[in-house]
Amino acid sequence: MNNAMNENNYIDVIKSVFTEPIQEYTMKGGYGNIVFEMNNEWIFRFSKEERDLQQLEIEKSFLPEFAQLSALPVPHIEYQGNNFIGYRKLDGIPLDEVYDEISEEQKNEAWKSIGEFLTQLHATDFTHKNLVEYPMGDADFWNDLWKPIETQLSEETRKNALKYFTEYFQGESKNSINKTLCHGDFHPNHILFNQSSKKIAGIIDFGRVCVNDPAVDFNLIERFFGKDAINTVLQYYTQDIPENFRERITFQNRRRLFAAFFHAKIVGQTASFPRYLQRIEDIFSN
Repeated sequence: MNNAMNENNYIDVIKSVFTEPIQEYTMKGGYGNIVFEMNNEWIFRFSKEERDLQQLEIEKSFLPEFAQLSALPVPHIEYQGNNFIGYRKLDGIPLDEVYDEISEEQKNEAWKSIGEFLTQLHATDFTHKNLVEYPMGDADFWNDLWKPIETQLSEETRKNALKYFTEYFQGESKNSINKTLCHGDFHPNHILFNQSSKKIAGIIDFGRVCVNDPAVDFNLIERFFGKDAINTVLQYYTQDIPENFRERITFQNRRRLFAAFFHAKIVGQTASFPRYLQRIEDIFSN
């Protein structure tokens, strides 16, 4: 039913609950979601697929509870329905868009805020019937992620990647991981920076919240900002940091490269496949 909705249907739903006149809006799609920005001040996000609807139910329960604990702002849900939430925009832009322009002191302050935020998030005692480890359904690395693309890799890349993942999983089997509540998609697009205050303005898009290795929330920091950023964040991250934690971050980074194919395929965005393959080649070809 949700898949059959068109733009006007979504706007009609928003009009039925929104208390302000709609002066302007923009629409964009994402992994399983449709997002509307209303009057340049409000965000309405609609979930289309069953898996996303289940995740939305988690968000509706989690965000009001976590907002009382978080040192950084998170979306405050003011409108909701069976397949959507609506909240006032947080006043910031994605961190990666301004990162090269801010001072070292401001970067350090940003990583301090993020380290403290992740500490709070990973310590949160929250349960929900829909919480799983891999919300997108890609729990089986070898069958879900490796097999569909191994034949598309060059011989050298395939050999190196197979060796890496085999050795990682062998090591992981000998060391238990204390899994925690995680954001699950801690992408720079979801870390907002306020250009006036020069501080982190908030964290958004909890659509993949899960229970997983806490290292999963560091992997994109490593990819986009490097190991020095990880080292700085971990100075302010006061959860337990095992000796193999950095190795786990790198693993989550590399696993995500393979998971990108799985996620893109199920939402019909396969045009990105060549770019994803090149990333894997770049990482594992030497």
